[in-house]
Amino acid sequence: MRIDGMDAIFAPRSVAVIGASSDPKRIGGRPVNFLIRHGFDGPILPINPKSPEVQGLTAYPSISEAPTTPDLAVIALPAPLAVQAVEQCAARGVRGAVIFSSGFSEVDSEGAALQARMVDIAREGGMRLVGPNCLGIANVRHNLYATFTPGSKSTCPSPAACRSSARAAPSGRIA
Repeated sequence: MRIDGMDAIFAPRSVAVIGASSDPKRIGGRPVNFLIRHGFDGPILPINPKSPEVQGLTAYPSISEAPTTPDLAVIALPAPLAVQAVEQCAARGVRGAVIFSSGFSEVDSEGAALQARMVDIAREGGMRLVGPNCLGIANVRHNLYATFTPGSKSTCPSPAACRSSARAAPSGRIA
């Protein structure tokens, strides 16, 4: 069953982390660690062409080689590679992406052109984007921590206070 719209971002059934790292302290390792540690209830697909395993999970060399199409991709790659990742995700049918990468319109006109290209690719592929250059998103109701920001869950005063909230990092934008 296909997932559409904002559900792919805030209530995905599966998540790929492109640029996944075995080191839970690195930008590509934190979202993998958070998803595992906080009990995300769906497949977590680390994408790393140099490692067959990331944090105890089977890793895949590319999104095209993952066993299933994730609803959401978290992209933790340098700007030019992030654009390629969005292109590969759109071709695979991924419905949403969170892009941590910087080096886009906040830097210069070349970065702005890269960002415009990435947005065009996403629109043509029917994808929603959060970012680029964002802290990520969290939806505590679904144990979704697609962020590299430590302390996401600890900012809630109690589990009940966070149970029905969905938070988006203020530095991101949804396209």
